[in-house]
Amino acid sequence: MRRSKFTDEQIASILDEYRKGARIAQLSQKYNVSGATIYSWKNKIQARSSRSEQNLMQLEEENRRLKARLIDALIDNEVLRDILCKKRSEHSDPPIGKSK
Repeated sequence: MRRSKFTDEQIASILDEYRKGARIAQLSQKYNVSGATIYSWKNKIQARSSRSEQNLMQLEEENRRLKARLIDALIDNEVLRDILCKKRSEHSDPPIGKSK
């Protein structure tokens, strides 16, 4: 595959000019590329951003699920601590009715 003579930053700059209202024909002449190339760049950037949005949504969902699991684990931990403290206090109390 042939490498572009433009860096990603340059392509982003050209597409930014397009978004700001420059015509494809003007950009083609100015940067000596075909209009099809500019459209191709635009489509690739849109596809990347679409994938990025999907990945972000998946990560947000996973984050939500993990937070819920953490809360459940913290609650379980607290309940177990309470049970352990109660058992310790039962064993440390002197038996009732026995005195020396």
